[in-house]
Amino acid sequence: MSVPEAEQSLPTEQMSDNDLICSMAKKTFHSIEIRSQMQLRLATRITSIIRVGIIGIGTMSVAVLFLILVMSIYLKDMIGAMEVMNTHFSSMSTDMATMEQRITHMDTAVATMPNIVTNVDVMNNAMKTMSSDIHTINNSMGNMQSRVHSVSNNMVTMSRTFGAMDSAVYGIGRDVNTMSEPMKGFNVFRSFMPLP
Repeated sequence: MSVPEAEQSLPTEQMSDNDLICSMAKKTFHSIEIRSQMQLRLATRITSIIRVGIIGIGTMSVAVLFLILVMSIYLKDMIGAMEVMNTHFSSMSTDMATMEQRITHMDTAVATMPNIVTNVDVMNNAMKTMSSDIHTINNSMGNMQSRVHSVSNNMVTMSRTFGAMDSAVYGIGRDVNTMSEPMKGFNVFRSFMPLP
Protein backbone atom coordinates (compact mmCIF):
# COMPACT_ATOMS: atom_id res chain seq x y z
CA MET A 1 0.00 0.00 0.00
CA SER A 2 1.52 3.38 -1.16
CA VAL A 3 1.46 6.60 0.87
CA PRO A 4 1.58 10.02 -0.85
CA GLU A 5 4.68 12.17 -0.35
CA ALA A 6 2.61 14.89 1.30
CA GLU A 7 1.39 12.51 3.94
CA GLN A 8 4.95 11.25 4.56
CA SER A 9 6.15 14.79 5.15
CA LEU A 10 3.38 15.51 7.64
CA PRO A 11 4.16 15.32 11.31
CA THR A 12 3.22 12.24 13.25
CA GLU A 13 0.40 14.01 15.05
CA GLN A 14 -1.39 14.84 11.78
CA MET A 15 -1.15 11.25 10.39
CA SER A 16 -3.99 8.87 10.90
CA ASP A 17 -3.68 5.64 12.79
CA ASN A 18 -3.77 3.56 9.62
CA ASP A 19 -1.00 5.55 8.08
CA LEU A 20 1.02 5.26 11.22
CA ILE A 21 0.48 1.50 11.35
CA CYS A 22 1.40 1.21 7.69
CA SER A 23 4.57 3.23 8.21
CA MET A 24 5.53 1.17 11.23
CA ALA A 25 4.80 -2.03 9.29
CA LYS A 26 6.91 -0.86 6.40
CA LYS A 27 9.79 -0.05 8.69
CA THR A 28 9.38 -3.38 10.42
CA PHE A 29 9.23 -5.27 7.11
CA HIS A 30 12.22 -3.29 5.86
CA SER A 31 14.23 -4.12 9.00
CA ILE A 32 13.08 -7.74 8.76
CA GLU A 33 14.14 -7.82 5.10
CA ILE A 34 17.53 -6.34 5.94
CA ARG A 35 17.93 -8.81 8.79
CA SER A 36 16.83 -11.61 6.48
CA GLN A 37 19.38 -10.55 3.87
CA MET A 38 22.08 -10.36 6.53
CA GLN A 39 21.08 -13.77 7.83
CA LEU A 40 21.07 -15.09 4.26
CA ARG A 41 24.53 -13.67 3.64
CA LEU A 42 25.71 -15.05 6.97
CA ALA A 43 24.17 -18.43 6.20
CA THR A 44 25.80 -18.38 2.74
CA ARG A 45 29.17 -17.56 4.27
CA ILE A 46 28.77 -20.17 6.98
CA THR A 47 27.68 -22.70 4.36
CA SER A 48 30.74 -21.84 2.26
CA ILE A 49 32.98 -22.13 5.31
CA ILE A 50 31.38 -25.44 6.24
CA ARG A 51 31.80 -26.71 2.68
CA VAL A 52 35.45 -25.64 2.62
CA GLY A 53 35.92 -27.24 6.04
CA ILE A 54 34.26 -30.46 4.92
CA ILE A 55 36.37 -30.49 1.74
CA GLY A 56 39.51 -29.85 3.82
CA ILE A 57 38.55 -32.54 6.33
CA GLY A 58 37.81 -34.92 3.45
CA THR A 59 41.16 -34.14 1.83
CA MET A 60 42.93 -34.63 5.15
CA SER A 61 41.05 -37.88 5.66
CA VAL A 62 42.12 -39.10 2.22
CA ALA A 63 45.72 -38.04 2.92
CA VAL A 64 45.69 -39.75 6.32
CA LEU A 65 44.14 -42.85 4.76
CA PHE A 66 46.81 -42.83 2.03
CA LEU A 67 49.52 -42.34 4.66
CA ILE A 68 48.14 -45.23 6.71
CA LEU A 69 48.00 -47.37 3.56
CA VAL A 70 51.61 -46.51 2.65
CA MET A 71 52.76 -47.12 6.22
CA SER A 72 50.97 -50.46 6.29
CA ILE A 73 52.67 -51.41 3.00
CA TYR A 74 56.15 -50.37 4.11
CA LEU A 75 55.72 -51.30 7.76
CA LYS A 76 57.15 -54.78 7.20
CA ASP A 77 60.21 -53.33 5.46
CA MET A 78 60.58 -50.82 8.28
CA ILE A 79 60.35 -53.61 10.87
CA GLY A 80 62.97 -55.64 8.94
CA ALA A 81 65.23 -52.60 8.72
CA MET A 82 64.80 -51.97 12.44
CA GLU A 83 65.72 -55.61 13.17
CA VAL A 84 68.82 -55.31 10.95
CA MET A 85 69.74 -52.07 12.74
CA ASN A 86 69.25 -53.77 16.09
CA THR A 87 71.50 -56.64 14.97
CA HIS A 88 74.14 -54.19 13.76
CA PHE A 89 73.97 -52.22 17.01
CA SER A 90 74.36 -55.46 18.98
CA SER A 91 77.37 -56.39 16.82
CA MET A 92 78.79 -52.89 17.33
CA SER A 93 78.36 -53.25 21.09
CA THR A 94 80.19 -56.59 21.02
CA ASP A 95 82.94 -55.11 18.85
CA MET A 96 83.27 -52.14 21.21
CA ALA A 97 83.64 -54.51 24.17
CA THR A 98 86.32 -56.46 22.26
CA MET A 99 88.09 -53.21 21.35
CA GLU A 100 88.00 -52.15 24.99
CA GLN A 101 89.60 -55.46 26.02
CA ARG A 102 92.25 -55.09 23.30
CA ILE A 103 93.00 -51.54 24.41
CA THR A 104 93.33 -52.77 28.01
CA HIS A 105 95.79 -55.46 26.86
CA MET A 106 97.68 -52.87 24.82
CA ASP A 107 97.84 -50.58 27.84
CA THR A 108 99.22 -53.44 29.92
CA ALA A 109 101.75 -54.29 27.20
CA VAL A 110 102.79 -50.67 26.77
CA ALA A 111 103.28 -50.35 30.53
CA THR A 112 106.35 -52.65 30.21
CA MET A 113 107.94 -50.47 27.54
CA PRO A 114 110.08 -48.43 30.03
CA ASN A 115 111.58 -51.69 31.35
CA ILE A 116 112.28 -52.78 27.77
CA VAL A 117 113.96 -49.44 27.04
CA THR A 118 116.08 -49.81 30.20
CA ASN A 119 117.05 -53.35 29.23
CA VAL A 120 117.90 -52.20 25.71
CA ASP A 121 120.15 -49.50 27.19
CA VAL A 122 121.85 -52.12 29.35
CA MET A 123 122.24 -54.37 26.31
CA ASN A 124 123.67 -51.45 24.35
CA ASN A 125 126.26 -50.80 27.05
CA ALA A 126 127.05 -54.52 27.16
CA MET A 127 127.43 -54.56 23.38
CA LYS A 128 129.83 -51.62 23.60
CA THR A 129 131.87 -53.54 26.20
CA MET A 130 131.72 -56.67 24.02
CA SER A 131 132.85 -54.63 21.03
CA SER A 132 135.85 -53.42 23.01
CA ASP A 133 136.58 -56.98 24.15
CA ILE A 134 136.25 -58.30 20.60
CA HIS A 135 138.64 -55.59 19.41
CA THR A 136 141.10 -56.69 22.12
CA ILE A 137 140.64 -60.33 21.11
CA ASN A 138 141.22 -59.36 17.49
CA ASN A 139 144.47 -57.65 18.43
CA SER A 140 145.46 -60.69 20.51
CA MET A 141 144.66 -62.98 17.59
CA GLY A 142 146.84 -60.78 15.38
CA ASN A 143 149.68 -61.09 17.86
CA MET A 144 149.15 -64.85 18.09
CA GLN A 145 149.16 -65.09 14.30
CA SER A 146 152.48 -63.20 14.21
CA ARG A 147 153.90 -65.53 16.85
CA VAL A 148 152.62 -68.63 15.04
CA HIS A 149 154.18 -67.31 11.84
CA SER A 150 157.45 -66.80 13.74
CA VAL A 151 157.22 -70.34 15.17
CA SER A 152 156.52 -71.66 11.67
CA ASN A 153 159.62 -69.87 10.38
CA ASN A 154 161.60 -71.27 13.29
CA MET A 155 160.31 -74.77 12.54
CA VAL A 156 161.41 -74.39 8.92
CA THR A 157 164.83 -73.25 10.14
CA MET A 158 164.98 -76.20 12.52
CA SER A 159 163.97 -78.57 9.74
CA ARG A 160 166.76 -77.25 7.56
CA THR A 161 169.18 -77.50 10.52
CA PHE A 162 168.11 -81.11 11.16
CA GLY A 163 168.61 -81.83 7.46
CA ALA A 164 172.11 -80.44 7.64
CA MET A 165 172.71 -82.43 10.85
CA ASP A 166 171.51 -85.59 9.10
CA SER A 167 174.04 -85.01 6.36
CA ALA A 168 176.73 -84.37 8.94
CA VAL A 169 175.79 -87.46 10.95
CA TYR A 170 175.76 -89.50 7.76
CA GLY A 171 179.24 -88.19 6.98
CA ILE A 172 180.39 -89.05 10.50
CA GLY A 173 179.01 -92.55 10.12
CA ARG A 174 180.80 -92.99 6.84
CA ASP A 175 184.02 -91.70 8.33
CA VAL A 176 183.66 -94.07 11.31
CA ASN A 177 183.06 -96.93 8.90
CA THR A 178 186.13 -95.95 6.94
CA MET A 179 188.14 -95.74 10.15
CA SER A 180 186.95 -99.15 11.26
CA GLU A 181 188.12 -100.95 8.08
CA PRO A 182 191.60 -101.77 9.52
CA MET A 183 189.99 -103.06 12.65
CA LYS A 184 188.01 -105.51 10.60
CA GLY A 185 191.23 -107.12 9.38
CA PHE A 186 192.44 -107.19 12.96
CA ASN A 187 189.27 -109.03 13.94
CA VAL A 188 190.14 -111.75 11.39
CA PHE A 189 193.49 -112.33 13.07
CA ARG A 190 191.90 -112.15 16.49
CA SER A 191 189.74 -115.12 15.69
CA PHE A 192 192.84 -117.27 15.60
CA MET A 193 194.09 -116.03 18.90
CA PRO A 194 193.02 -117.80 22.11
CA LEU A 195 190.89 -115.93 24.52
CA PRO A 196 192.55 -115.01 27.87
